[in-house]
Formats: sequence, structure tokens, C-alpha cells
Amino acid sequence: MNMHLDNIFISAGELSGDKYAVELIEAMRETKFKNYHFWGMGGFGCLEAGVEILQDSTYLGSMGADFLKSLFFFWQLERRLLAEVLKRKPKLAIFVDYPGLNLRLAEQIKAQLPQCRTVFLVAPQVWAWNEGRKYKLRKFIDLLLCLLPFEEPLHRVTGTNAHFIGNPPAYRAKHKQKDPIERRALLQALGLDPARKTIIIAPGSRKRELDLMLPILLRSARALKALQPDWQFFLLQAPSVTPEMLVQYAGSESIEMPIASGYEALAYMAAADLAWLTSGTVTLECACLGTPLILGYREFPFFFWVFEQIRLVPWIGLPNIVLGRQVCVELLQDDCVPENWVAGSIELLAEGSMALEHFSRDREALLKVLEAEVDPFEWAAGLIEQQV
Repeated sequence: MNMHLDNIFISAGELSGDKYAVELIEAMRETKFKNYHFWGMGGFGCLEAGVEILQDSTYLGSMGADFLKSLFFFWQLERRLLAEVLKRKPKLAIFVDYPGLNLRLAEQIKAQLPQCRTVFLVAPQVWAWNEGRKYKLRKFIDLLLCLLPFEEPLHRVTGTNAHFIGNPPAYRAKHKQKDPIERRALLQALGLDPARKTIIIAPGSRKRELDLMLPILLRSARALKALQPDWQFFLLQAPSVTPEMLVQYAGSESIEMPIASGYEALAYMAAADLAWLTSGTVTLECACLGTPLILGYREFPFFFWVFEQIRLVPWIGLPNIVLGRQVCVELLQDDCVPENWVAGSIELLAEGSMALEHFSRDREALLKVLEAEVDPFEWAAGLIEQQV
């Protein structure tokens, strides 16, 4: 155990949290935190960045469906991380996304180690559901870093020290232009023809997403291929997903398309003419690239019914929520069926379609609203420096 005097605890859940944590740590090392020791929970990215990993978070979203076993695991994890925090007494605790675990942990740390400054990156989506959480945050979060512009005033009205730092997906997409040469190279490396219409399928990174979305997307691709035999597909495999998981969750459906893997999701989305996506941050990245997309989401019937009762916004897609209008089609639950994926794709990619022009305009609108000119993590590091 490293008992470095100047140490910072970090808790980053799942793949997206790990990526954000790495970028934040790199920015913080350009400030007075250069020689601080980072430790806690994170994935492969945090490990590569020199974080002392007590818990690998890479596959937390892919745990099995055994509720009691998962509950016991997270209860043990929470206790173990809290015990280490109380032992090491960090000057700063940074929580990245993963609110289910991280908000509970932050509350306990602040209660038992009040001198430790607490920072939460990726504000919980209280605007979408469970609005009551926003009244608790000011009690145990010293600095809340928001990635959407409307979140800062929403939390500040309750007294929380909230700051909109700009949006990382928008910033990345702003600096990732569509490159015809790169597109050709990527598609040819996958064995695809750059001259043909190309659709990228991103089924998600969590077990539940793969289980509920992958078979539908594969059936939809087969149905569209029957009508448009010259169109081609490839599947984007998230870094937290193994080839074995894809085969497992495809079920009776066969994966008859190339599989692209790795961390260069932006490059692959930029190379596609159309993206089929499961709801999540990836939809905002894709929209900020200007690539037309269709968003899908399925849930077990009872949980979807509960979700419909508690959600506070008319859309689930971040591009639609940010601009307050329909940027991309949403195929939810009973509408998430092959015939709708097929019809929507043919409409978007038809000769003479205005889809590219519309998405280009939407891209510029999103980049403006999300302040994509400034590096969000440099901004965040400066705000954190003021806390210690």
C-alpha cells in the first residue's frame, strides 16, 4: 500500500468513466497536482496513467444478472474503498460518473473525513429522473463538474457549487474531422468497400444493452441487406466487451459482418454513412461529428414502464435533449423493431436525402451550445486546483 502523503482518491466506473478519469488526471498533472499519487477504482486507462488500482472497473457494467450476488459485491466494494480512504486520508476524492456507487461513497467519505475535498465529474442526470437527488448533493459534494450547459443553473439553485466545463464528446468531435483518406483506410482494413453505403452498429458496452439490443440490430441488418444488397455493415465492439460476449448475446443471430474493436470509436463513426446506436454518450459524439444516426433502446417491459412513469424529459437521446428538438430518430421499446430500423435507414440514405445537410446544421448547433472550443479537462483541473 502506498501511503504517499499527497494522495488523491479516484473512483471511476465503467469504460466512459475510465476515459474521463484519464483525461482529467493528465490535465491535473499540469497543475500543482503533478507529483500527487492517484489511487482507487478505474479501468485499463487509469492503470496506464499510473493510477494505483484497487478495483478494476472495466467490466462492472457487464456483471451477471444475479441481483443478490451483484448487491453483495457492490456492498463489499463500497466498504473496502471507504476503509482505504479512511486509512490513507487523501486531500481530495474525485468521483467520475457511476452515481449509484459513487454518490453513496462520496456521502460517507464526507461524513467520516470532512477535511477531504470531494469532486464529482459528470453531474447525475437529475433532469431526467429522480430530481430529489439534487437537493442532497450540496451537503457532500464540494465541486460538481457538469457536462451539459443547463445542469449548472439547475444545481446552483440548490446551493451546490456546480460548474459547466464544456462537453468532452463535443470537444473530441470538434477536433475529429471527417477524413476521406482515413475513411478509406479504415473500411479497407475491415474488408469493406469505401464506395458503398456503410452503416456502423454500436450495440453498447453493458451486458444488459447487448442482451436486449444486439439480436434486434442484427435482425434489422439482415432485413435491410435483403432490400439493399449493396449496403454494408460493421459492428463496433466496445473495449469492455469481448468477442465471446458478442457471440453469447447475439443468441440465435449470426454476426455476418466485420467487427471493429479498440478505442477509436470516433474514427469509425466518422467513416460511416449512418450509425445505429444504443442510447448513451456515443449518440452525442456521433451527432457532433455530423454522422446521421438512429438511436434505439429496449428494456424489460416492467422496467420500461417504470422508466416511462419517472422520466422528466420527452427524449432519451442526448442530441435531442441538448437542442430541445428531434435531431435523431428514437426507436424505443415496441418501436425498436427491424421494420423501423429498415425504414428509417432507407429514408436517411436515399438518393437526394437532406439528412447530411440537416445533421451538418445540427452538428454546428450542438458544438456551439456545448462550448467545444475549450478543453473541458483543462478547465476542470483549474477549478479543482482551487479546492485544495
